[in-house]
Amino acid sequence: MAHASASARAAMPTPLHKTHMLPLLFSVAYVGSVPVIAASPEHPAPGRELHDRVRSFDEAGEPMYARERQRQILDALSRTGRVTVTDLAAEFEVATETIRRDLDQLADQGQLVRVHGGAVPRRSAEVEPDLASRRVTNIETKRRIALAAAALLPSDPAAAVLLDAGTTTAELLPHLARRRGPVITNAPAIAQGALVHTDLAVHVLPG
Repeated sequence: MAHASASARAAMPTPLHKTHMLPLLFSVAYVGSVPVIAASPEHPAPGRELHDRVRSFDEAGEPMYARERQRQILDALSRTGRVTVTDLAAEFEVATETIRRDLDQLADQGQLVRVHGGAVPRRSAEVEPDLASRRVTNIETKRRIALAAAALLPSDPAAAVLLDAGTTTAELLPHLARRRGPVITNAPAIAQGALVHTDLAVHVLPG
C-alpha cells in the first residue's frame, strides 16, 4: 500500500512553488524547473512591445524609453522638416506601431502635426497666405530685387526669358516691356502678368 501511495504521488503534477512578478509586464511561474510566462492581468502577453522596450538603446547602449525617443524624434523633425514612420522605426529598431504611438502622443501635445506616413512641424502645416496677400507683402523689397535682376537679362532683346513662379518674379514683368523675345514660364500667374505688361509671345510649360 505504501508503494502504491508513492506511485500515486509521483504521478501527480508538481505544484507551482515559486512565482515572481515583473511589475506591469508579466509573471513567471515555475513548474519544477521549467519557467512558464503568463501575462499579468493589466497587460497582454509579452510580445513586440516588450521587445521594443528592451531593444531600443541610446548611443551609450542604455535602454531608451518613450520620452527620450520622442525627444530625439522632435530633434530629427527640426533638422529635416519631416519624419516618416518607417525611417524612425528602422533608426530606433522598434515596431512601426510604437512610432505611430509616439507621433500621436506628440501631436496630442501640440508639438507636431501628423501627416500620412509620418509627421511635419506645426509651422509647416500652417495655411500659406493667398496670392493677393503675398503680392503686397514686402513689395518695395521685391521691386528692388526685380530691378537688380533686370540688369542681368541678356543684352539681346530678342532672347527668350524663362521665369519661374513667385510674386517677386512677377515684379520683373514690367522690365520686359521693351524686349522682343518670348516669355517662357511654368506659372499661370506669370503668364497672365506677361500678357498684361508686354506684347511678347508667352509660352506656358505643361505639368
